[in-house]
Amino acid sequence: MTNLRISLPEPEYLEQIGEIAYAASSLEWTLLGDITRMKNHFGSDFSLENLEGQTAGIIARMALEEAEKINDGQIKRYLHTIGKALKEVADIRNDVLHARPATDAEQKQRLYRAEVGSDRKPTGKRFWIDDDWLEQKRCVLNEVLDTVNQVRPSFKDYPA
Repeated sequence: MTNLRISLPEPEYLEQIGEIAYAASSLEWTLLGDITRMKNHFGSDFSLENLEGQTAGIIARMALEEAEKINDGQIKRYLHTIGKALKEVADIRNDVLHARPATDAEQKQRLYRAEVGSDRKPTGKRFWIDDDWLEQKRCVLNEVLDTVNQVRPSFKDYPA
């Protein structure tokens, strides 16, 4: 395997970053993969073809909007839950992927993030994506994933 020609943090730190990115993508695909088997309950705009190329934030918004149109209580609850979850997970992933490498006070390579407001503009504050931050966000991700899995319609009730 070819090594990159930059200073990298230790493998454990990179692994945590990768896990966050992967978990966010997995949650996106949970919804996108479910669309096909539940398509009879959705409007024509809420389709794999229309959502797959969108950002997680847009997918989250569209899921929440679609939830308002659904009569089936279980699917409505699922779309509402996964829409909120995708928004939260997208924010975490964005913090990681839009941070910049820097050297912290302990001389470790870490990501340093400019905080952005709801208008997506920097607030002037910055924070470290350090080990404590990553652990806290991994706990949030696990809670969100558990919540989605608790309300996700079964394949038995909604087969492909």
